[in-house]
Amino acid sequence: NVGHGSPIKDGIIRLRSGYPSTLLQRLNNRDYLGAGYEFLRWYSPGTNVAHGLLKRRTAEQAVWNGVSADEAIRIAEELP
Repeated sequence: NVGHGSPIKDGIIRLRSGYPSTLLQRLNNRDYLGAGYEFLRWYSPGTNVAHGLLKRRTAEQAVWNGVSADEAIRIAEELP
């Protein structure tokens, strides 16, 4: 559920402009550390889903960094 974007909103992989997101650009450039940092940029601050998305992106970033799924969920659940 990362999406390509749409005519009305950006996706984590492809922006509504059609250009690749920074996350995808970093992946394509084999900048895996930098790509991992991009997850936390995609959580829709100021919306009613921001807190849930921040927890999700935190867990995704943890898994990206090699943490087990169970541990990643625990880490995300500890967010305020």
